[in-house]
Amino acid sequence: MLSRLLPSRDQVQIRMMGTKVLVNKMHGSMNPNGREMIIDGCDSITRRVKWQLLRESHIKILHETSAIELLLDILKLWMEDIPVALCAVRATGRIVKTGKEADRVLELGGLLLAEQCKNLHPDDPDMGKAAKDLMRTLTLRSGSLAQKEIRVCRFCAMNNVDLDGAKELARLVNSEKLSGETKVNLVKKKPGAKVDIATLVRKVLNHMRAHVNDRRVQDAGLEALMELSNGHDDNGALLKGNAAEIVVEAMSSQPDSYAVQWKGCAVVQYMATRLALSAELGKYGVVAELKRVYDDYESDREVRQQAVWALGAISNVPDNVLRMQEKKVYACVSDLLAKIEDKSILPEDKVALPISLRAVWSDEQLGNFMLAAVEQQAAEEKAKIAEANKYSSYKSAFPRSKRGKYSRVSDEFTKGVPGLVD
Repeated sequence: MLSRLLPSRDQVQIRMMGTKVLVNKMHGSMNPNGREMIIDGCDSITRRVKWQLLRESHIKILHETSAIELLLDILKLWMEDIPVALCAVRATGRIVKTGKEADRVLELGGLLLAEQCKNLHPDDPDMGKAAKDLMRTLTLRSGSLAQKEIRVCRFCAMNNVDLDGAKELARLVNSEKLSGETKVNLVKKKPGAKVDIATLVRKVLNHMRAHVNDRRVQDAGLEALMELSNGHDDNGALLKGNAAEIVVEAMSSQPDSYAVQWKGCAVVQYMATRLALSAELGKYGVVAELKRVYDDYESDREVRQQAVWALGAISNVPDNVLRMQEKKVYACVSDLLAKIEDKSILPEDKVALPISLRAVWSDEQLGNFMLAAVEQQAAEEKAKIAEANKYSSYKSAFPRSKRGKYSRVSDEFTKGVPGLVD
């Protein structure tokens, strides 16, 4: 019994090997006959990376010997073999958790491999836990990289610098050899330079599409779109890349984020200056989102103001006006008019009503709409009362019999009915 708990002779030999020798032996065991060596080697890598004292030196050797590529190749070759795949996933997850090699794992498709392992073995709890841990770490890192690249795209658009030039600038600015004045001159805007805005737009939209539920990525993406959609010639990239759908989806996926809602409304205003984009925004439900923002952020004037300006901006398309009427945006306009005329509210607390939105409906139309809404509400209340009265009349028609504490027969049979035994 004790011998089962102790490591075997081969396992002891593997643990005594240097990290470089171990990885080289694993490279030579990438065949069906080397299965046991691969399992023991992955376990040994996990232990070495877990040991904090020599972790950095082990990570460095693993990087030099292409251990990450080896582990991912093991996953591809033995994905259906649970013990081997589990050991490889655990080793990869342990390396990635140290903050090293995560970018390399993402570049080689490690996130997709981890997801495939989880889906291939849904009944194995150990595999599910290890794969989920690896996926969580890689997803967080992927979101951070996406956020960083989005900010680089925004910097390029603001300063007329291409992506390669931005990377070179980052390298020079981080250099300690340059003076502060030189660094400031490096990042100044180049007025004569030409930047491929379409490429920047596609990169931003792709990152936002891939990280819908990551608040950091959506926040950075909307901030970049505020710049990219404001006065830049994107050669139709916003329209071709379904930017309208992505903006609406970002707002709906982060309803509690002040920054996402504010920036989303601002992006809608910039995009709505182009009729084609304004129409696309309406098709993907931006009117309902803006109405929700107006209702949800009742106590926040800044977000409400952005939502109202965005509604005014998209009113340049007739179909959007019809959508506003369908979503009862006229109630928001009537509410704004009432608050504007209310002298008890301070001027700085009032939400301005854009002329374009105010011109959609006349005073008579607003009055008719509000009257119809009141009548509809009264009809609904009347229907509820009628339903309640119907239920009460039903109960009065069939009253419950009153029984004593120890009664055995209902009161309607107190006079006696033939056939009943009292």
